Amino acid sequence: MEPSFPDVTPKTHIIGLCGVSDFSDPETGRNAADPREDGWMVSDFYLLQYLLDGTGASQAWFTCHDPKSLIARYGEYLHGNSYRERKVVLDINQQPNPATLRVESPDGLLPSFLSYFRAECAVASKVKEPVLLCVFCHGEARTYGLEIGGTEEEGPILSIEAISKVIPENNGLDVSLLMTSCFSGGWTISSELRDENNHSRATVMTAAGPDMVSESWPKTESLGRTCGSIYISSVIKNLAIKEQERNPGQTGTPLSTKDFAAAITYQLLNVVDPRFGLYHDHRFEAQQSRWGEPYPKRTGIPQSDYYDRLQALRVVPPRSPSDIRLDRSATQDEVDSWELAHPDAPHVLMAASNYGGSLNAVKREIRIQAKAYMRSFPGRDSLAPNHRPHNLIHMCIQTPQMMTDSAWAGTWEILHYRMQAVETAEKLARRMGIQAPKASCWNMDDWLRKNVGTENHKQASQYYRQILLSGLIPPKVGSRNPYYKALWYLAANVADCGLPPDEMFRRFKELEKSKSQAAVPMRFTMHKHKLIFKKVWKRRQKIAQVE
Repeated sequence: MEPSFPDVTPKTHIIGLCGVSDFSDPETGRNAADPREDGWMVSDFYLLQYLLDGTGASQAWFTCHDPKSLIARYGEYLHGNSYRERKVVLDINQQPNPATLRVESPDGLLPSFLSYFRAECAVASKVKEPVLLCVFCHGEARTYGLEIGGTEEEGPILSIEAISKVIPENNGLDVSLLMTSCFSGGWTISSELRDENNHSRATVMTAAGPDMVSESWPKTESLGRTCGSIYISSVIKNLAIKEQERNPGQTGTPLSTKDFAAAITYQLLNVVDPRFGLYHDHRFEAQQSRWGEPYPKRTGIPQSDYYDRLQALRVVPPRSPSDIRLDRSATQDEVDSWELAHPDAPHVLMAASNYGGSLNAVKREIRIQAKAYMRSFPGRDSLAPNHRPHNLIHMCIQTPQMMTDSAWAGTWEILHYRMQAVETAEKLARRMGIQAPKASCWNMDDWLRKNVGTENHKQASQYYRQILLSGLIPPKVGSRNPYYKALWYLAANVADCGLPPDEMFRRFKELEKSKSQAAVPMRFTMHKHKLIFKKVWKRRQKIAQVE
């Protein structure tokens, strides 16, 4: 029997937090909140703010940019798959409720949010009402921290501890976290959010697993804009469908938390992203394992007229894809039929089109490396860690005449680091006695397609964590997170070798003992090459000017 839905709206205290700052990237010439960069998180933020407006006991939505300034600079913000209908979530006519919007300075965003969060949790706890916190930002791989505001590429960190210590201060507090950051699934397994019985002290809903990156909808073919996250589309589609199914005056109970989580999974795997849905590794953890309770009570997400609200938003018509494989909502059967009809179609991830000795020779060398990189299965452009790097790399390949000197230097650094990271992973595999294919030929998507959800995948995840924490493959100098493909290449091939985990962890320990011979030279070499490159770059510029 289908569950029914009463007109129940819990007195939820709703808090939204958009961690995206608007720092200027000198390499791309773009700002972070641009829809071609991290603006997809801004789209998530304003879609949720619009849909939840007017519900609950209180609301506050924290950001560090005024929406009118964003519209003046970047135009409208959209949400959804560009090959299906998209909704306008922010433009001159679609504005957020100013009464609940808190615009803070980039450096003041995190402290202002934390002060409000602590105070609001105390208020909610006293009257036994739930708190729902929605966070849209980048994540950090080691600690699962969240990057909030700031004026640099990598902002101040909101730690698990900062949230977890507020919960015991408010006895009996029901709190739910909805997060779209990379590695956000780490919040579902962190001991800091567990009680003495190993039960979660919060309901946590995340777009990605502890060792996976989150993903936006793919960029539009014309302007290269991204329109929100695939995960939020799945959550909202689920809420809208369930609300549409509800008949006025119908009685009964809402979906249980377990069924609600399963419904989100169904939307992600079968409707929104049918070919890649499993790769997200989205997570859902119920506070105190109370899976049987109605989802509005356990998640804090109010029942509301989501379907009607979505329909009221202005629609941008779908584009016709030049290649159906670009449409993430296309099913495997649809793709198979298209490929049969287009047997000569090139690989969908292939970039376009060279090497030599003056300033132009340096650029040609970088473009050759860029094309080699794009052939090495680096992952989809829509993966969060690929947005900015791939913007530069595609520009280098397709429109080199638009590149500034800073952009050329930045592209070289990205390519040099990522290609050296996978080379380091290959060397580590050999030192562990593992036979593995060349990293440039190893496709992480193919591996996940065959292994996701299996014991082999679980074992690889443990190896991934070991490699990450050991520092065997360090991040680029000045960055927090290492190149995820390099870590997964090593972890997956170690899992595939079939040797006992105890033996493999022993070999990892042996590598860690000699880490100074593996990781540190890599950092030093990178830094040294960076300086050499800049010297050569400046010298070549002078030659070019004389010529």
